[in-house]
Amino acid sequence: PIYRKLTSEADTLEDVCDGTGPCQDWPNFIGTIIEFESYGEAMLYKLCDNVAIKDTLVMSGTQTSGDWCKDLGISSDNCEIAKYDVSQKVPKCEKREVLDALLEAAYDPESFFNHGGPPE
Repeated sequence: PIYRKLTSEADTLEDVCDGTGPCQDWPNFIGTIIEFESYGEAMLYKLCDNVAIKDTLVMSGTQTSGDWCKDLGISSDNCEIAKYDVSQKVPKCEKREVLDALLEAAYDPESFFNHGGPPE
């Protein structure tokens, strides 16, 4: 297993354990364990990851322009071309700046994130 952690001081997910050292005795399974500082951060990451994987299928009900970094007001370095729709730029969920921006958008009732339907 891979163990990763995102702390408030980190800009991105850090690999904490690669199967050696203290976690070498863990059961062998395929997957990644990610630790966050709060349940809210974990849920934002999960939402973000769903957007990055399923992009237009999941978030077509929001007023995104198709460029999540532009919509979130963050650097374009924090986004990449979507796997299933090259017209979409989706967030890199392991970046602290992305999760912080998603949190702000979730709290803002006027953000694209909280408005249904296509962009106006």
